[in-house]
Parts: sequence; C-alpha cells; structure tokens
Amino acid sequence: MPFHHQSIGHDVLFRQALAPQSITTGAITGAVIDTQGWVGVAFVVDIGAITGAGTLDARLMEDTAVGMGNATNVANAALVQVAAAANNNVAIIDYRNPAKRFVRLTATQATNTVLAGATAVLYGRDGLLPPTQSAIQLVTVQGA
Repeated sequence: MPFHHQSIGHDVLFRQALAPQSITTGAITGAVIDTQGWVGVAFVVDIGAITGAGTLDARLMEDTAVGMGNATNVANAALVQVAAAANNNVAIIDYRNPAKRFVRLTATQATNTVLAGATAVLYGRDGLLPPTQSAIQLVTVQGA
C-alpha cells in the first residue's frame, strides 16, 4: 500500500517568487523557479494596498536556462490591470505542465504605489516525497 502524506507541506513545495514590497517604478522581476520534477506551479500573488488610480500587472516568463537569458512570456499567463478596488486580495496564476523548465513572475505597477509579493507553489511531485521544503518553518498539527 503506498504511503500518502497528510499535510499540504509534504505534497507541495513553497518558494518565495517575489518578496513583498512597495512597487513604485516599473517592473520588478521575481526569483527564478525550477519546475523540474513537478507537474505545475501556481503563483499566489498577495496584493496589498494600491494607492489612487494605481494598477498591478503580472506575467509569467519562461526559459530553458536558469539565467533566463532568452526568457519569453507564457501565453495567457498574466494578471491585467488589477485596480485599487481589488486591493488587499489574492490572485493566482497557475501554470500546469510548463513548456520550459525555469519560470519567473514579473510584476509591474502603473502610476502610484502597489504593495505586492508572491509565493510559487510547486505541485504534483514526480518521484519520492517529501520534497525538500523551503519554508523557514513547517508546522503540521492534527485536531482530535
């Protein structure tokens, strides 16, 4: 009988894709995420305050090399014009079966200030579990 993990922290891998920050000028490029050995990656974009008429755009880029020297946009993998009315919210870009091994998120604000950050959640591990977790702490509890 196969062993199944009972905690999300054992079945997915969390990586900081874009450190939480105040985006005030142009595009911010996130960390490169290696998707090898995973079925997909979901970028959970945590949107904080958006001042005035500010907006947030975010898109995924991919490449075959970790340096992302020939990175291209992933078709249809973008958040477009998230406005102040949607601040203090979460948006997700889910990329299943990535065409290329390395993926990153780029966030851009238009006018004013946008507070945002993102976590990459790799899922559908191919191979043995648990994967090496990158969270500074993984606390798993079980109720009665």
